[in-house]
Amino acid sequence: MITETRKGISALGALTLFTALSAEVWPRLLGAPGAIILWAALSALIAVAVTRLGGWAKLHPGLLPKSLALVLVLAVLSIAWAPERAPAAGGIAGLLAVTLAGIFLATTFSWPALLALLGRSSRLLIGLALIFQLVRALFLPPGIQPVACLGTVAALGLVVLIVQCLSGTVGLGRMLCWVAVFAGALIVAGSWTAVAALAATGLAWGALRLARSRAEGHRGWVAIASAGVAVLAGTTLAMTSGHWPALPEGLASMSAAGLVLVLAVIVSTLYRAWWLGADRQHDSTGIPLPFATASLVPLLLAAFALVYLAADLSSGATANLAASWLILTTVTVKSKQDAHSVALALDAVSGRSRDRELPGFPR
Repeated sequence: MITETRKGISALGALTLFTALSAEVWPRLLGAPGAIILWAALSALIAVAVTRLGGWAKLHPGLLPKSLALVLVLAVLSIAWAPERAPAAGGIAGLLAVTLAGIFLATTFSWPALLALLGRSSRLLIGLALIFQLVRALFLPPGIQPVACLGTVAALGLVVLIVQCLSGTVGLGRMLCWVAVFAGALIVAGSWTAVAALAATGLAWGALRLARSRAEGHRGWVAIASAGVAVLAGTTLAMTSGHWPALPEGLASMSAAGLVLVLAVIVSTLYRAWWLGADRQHDSTGIPLPFATASLVPLLLAAFALVYLAADLSSGATANLAASWLILTTVTVKSKQDAHSVALALDAVSGRSRDRELPGFPR
């Protein structure tokens, strides 16, 4: 019974990621009411899982990201002065649902397990999307729209796959096969945002590798230089898009204060994710441990998500808002938890993460 419950929690995690990564697909398949019902049902299951696994207890004041909490409080309060309350309430409800999903992932799974879930979800989604593209091209009328999330999922899948290969959880042959699939999907999608996300992730990887090569106490300049490059890239993205960042419709009632708090979430998340990846972990006795590939994951995922978040906020689009906010929220909450822990679970987990022991379900 315990094993079946553990499998169910892992399946719920995979379903959560699958649903968020394909957020734009559900309104097309189910219509807007059907998509809302799907998210409501998924959110109810997630709330039960977080409660059952003791996730709320991990969010006591000392381990709760304050900036994220303030964003949510302001979001709810902003409904009162929104010019159109119905769209604002809908947007805030979506924000809360995705944040809840991020809390579930952050408080339930280790970084290797999250990586395994992301890998399974992205490979399944890209496989289904490519099959649909083929069926559409061969059999369906020209008016049927292609799947819109190909570029995002393919780029994320590439990042996850490479990290999994380096950590020894995916073989080289399997990696090369999926790299070919993801590369083909990127070509079909023709998304420059996906290319920018891959570039940002690669730069974050390189910066962490450089920082790790330096002695402790001499890594600050690498962090400062990396922060400068990130600020310059974000400013360039906003200027070339022709728009300064603005919250999407439904969240616009949060105005400038909301943007300031979102920036606070981003800065605090990047700070914690950087040091989790750049510094060695220590055991309970203070002895430094070897660097683990999994400790790179927080910053890599944050960099990936922020490119899409910046692209959506600068254009007013919402195509990737659910996926980017989910990843950012997960990294925000989990990095805050990990910053106060001396025993992080960084051991490699196979692609079938359902066998992973989860909190609340001892063997």
